[in-house]
Amino acid sequence: CLTLCPVPCALCPDPVPCALAPQSASLVLTPTPPEELALALASLLLLAGASQAEYEQVEQICAAHRGPVVLLNPNLEDASVGIGSVARQRRRGFLAQWQAAYALLPQSASALRRAWPGEWQLYRLDPDGYRFVASFERKPDSEQQDEALSGGEGQSLGRNLKALGDLIEGLQN
Repeated sequence: CLTLCPVPCALCPDPVPCALAPQSASLVLTPTPPEELALALASLLLLAGASQAEYEQVEQICAAHRGPVVLLNPNLEDASVGIGSVARQRRRGFLAQWQAAYALLPQSASALRRAWPGEWQLYRLDPDGYRFVASFERKPDSEQQDEALSGGEGQSLGRNLKALGDLIEGLQN
């Protein structure tokens, strides 16, 4: 999807990216000489839809390729493998070398967006559309997102203990 598309259209059937696009956005295309384009495309490796099952193959292909590599819609991280030494090793190793150029990650009540070279942007889904909440230099984890969505009132230990005390008191009455 074109993240600069201000309204849903044939090129952008998904309304989420369009709702998050800046309303004053414009797309500027500059002509590239055919020789430069051919040279760039000759060394470019495009991998589309790589999944967790192809993780080792993707890592080997990228290590062997001597030009730029673009991963389109990769799914190399598996939530079910999120805990343990294998997942940590992958996140710190091969996956840590990558940087998202363009990303739109819709969630149940929010969306996370990145358009390179800008920062990660978090949007809250309100009844009338998406509203910008915060920006982050690095991709925020779920705790950072929750804190930003709650207005900076994260779940501190004291707040959790008070809530637990209130619950116990309510059960005793």
